[in-house]
Amino acid sequence: MELIGYVYLQQNKMQEARVVYEALHVLFPKNAEIALALAYSFYALGQFKQCLDAFGGVVHDKESLILQSKACWGLGKKDEARALIKTYTEVKL
Repeated sequence: MELIGYVYLQQNKMQEARVVYEALHVLFPKNAEIALALAYSFYALGQFKQCLDAFGGVVHDKESLILQSKACWGLGKKDEARALIKTYTEVKL
């Protein structure tokens, strides 16, 4: 099922990808790759709050910090976005 979501992402079918990754996220809530893919699909759909919510409780890597920063910027939370970029530059993952 994760492969189907990936194919949808690659084909820029974000709505379909979101549906697949939401189902996977329910089944595997602590899977960082699924959370990142779900967050990315929300971001691509312009759903910035849902993008941030998708990260709840998952260990973050540098890629997710960038995505979270972009979502914060999209919500007008510029200080939070800058803080995430600062964290990104300081984290050694």
